[in-house]
Amino acid sequence: MIRQAEVTDLPALRRLVIAFRDHLGATTPSSDDLRHFLPAALRDPSIEFSMAFSSDREPMGFAHCRFFTSIWAVGTECHLEDLYVLPEFRRESVGRQLIDFVIGRARSRGARSLGLHTNEKNTDAQRFYRQVGFAPRTEVRWDGGSEMYWGRKIVPR
Repeated sequence: MIRQAEVTDLPALRRLVIAFRDHLGATTPSSDDLRHFLPAALRDPSIEFSMAFSSDREPMGFAHCRFFTSIWAVGTECHLEDLYVLPEFRRESVGRQLIDFVIGRARSRGARSLGLHTNEKNTDAQRFYRQVGFAPRTEVRWDGGSEMYWGRKIVPR
């Protein structure tokens, strides 16, 4: 079963996010960060968490999306921030079901596109995203060059 996460799912969602963080070998978000920011993210109407549960209600994975209005896309865009399935549930179509659910949610919110980022060395994820209909693209929006994604951390004062 796939459904949107609810406040009562916070402990299970926190465990899934920690499992994903550990899978990546990352040190952030910390458990304290998650205790503070995950409830706020769950309440934010521009963010959605979708969760997959087994028939015995065991959490299997999650998707984390952000919705935003763009004047350049002339409408709403959806960005798939995270998609994670616990290793013991991989190869059971859980990831595909999560993607289908996210596409349905994006469609219901009027999104005109669904985008995501992957690590260039994560060939398993790239293969999966191709299988579910995504294609890598470098956009040329104006004559003379391609779009590049840039980022910068902002440190609180």
